[in-house]
Amino acid sequence: MNKTLRQYRGVLSIAYKNYTVYIHDLVGINIIYILRLIVIIFFYKAIYTINPGANINGYTLAQVTRALIFVQAVVVAKNRITEEVNLDIKTGKIAIYLLNPINYIWYKFFESFSKSIYNLIISLGIWLGLWYLILWSIPFSLWGVLGWSLLLFGGMIVNFFWYFMIGLLAFYTEDADSFRLLYAKMDMVLWGNILPIPFMPMFLQTIAFASPFAYAWYTAWLIFTKFSMHTFLYYAVMQAFRIIILIGVCHFIYAQAKRKLTINGG
Repeated sequence: MNKTLRQYRGVLSIAYKNYTVYIHDLVGINIIYILRLIVIIFFYKAIYTINPGANINGYTLAQVTRALIFVQAVVVAKNRITEEVNLDIKTGKIAIYLLNPINYIWYKFFESFSKSIYNLIISLGIWLGLWYLILWSIPFSLWGVLGWSLLLFGGMIVNFFWYFMIGLLAFYTEDADSFRLLYAKMDMVLWGNILPIPFMPMFLQTIAFASPFAYAWYTAWLIFTKFSMHTFLYYAVMQAFRIIILIGVCHFIYAQAKRKLTINGG
């Protein structure tokens, strides 16, 4: 057990050291997304201007603006795991990972998680500063922050295994990128990347909460904004259920594909 833990810690450490080289790229991406954010905020303001002082499904302009800032920070922090898995399989590099003492799925998970945490720390630092400049306040609630943190990390796990599962489709197709693009567009719509879930028609909200989309970070913002122990426990249980299902599916696909794997070349 201790040996295994040391191996996983080593993966996290190596991933962190390798990734710190690209800090300038991450800062540049944040700047691009900030410009996009400003445009969307003007769109939100136009919606609320129609009914001054009103709220939409119980959320004020300030609350949905906070949601947008938080969600955009998380979008920037996401690691492109589908492309990595797709490339590993297409190039045959997957064979090298099969020789590792650590299972490929968990190796990629810890490597990706390390990168995402590093990205998230930088992005949240930048975006919290932007949050204060736009709204002049950062609401704080101990329970809200704790609930937010747990759902945030759970959302990172949901997001990883969804995109990892799509990457594994490269075992069965020539290229899994088309599936990634399709899922990414659904992801953009159904987890509130641009349009907050409370703005959506009720049938789309139902789809978002029935699928894993809303549980990849959006529920974290909902709890941060309006903490309720009952709602938090519900979100946490639903998120945990989806994580277990996704991990099981990924292991099943990987186990089946590994049995049929044939790599030619030298």
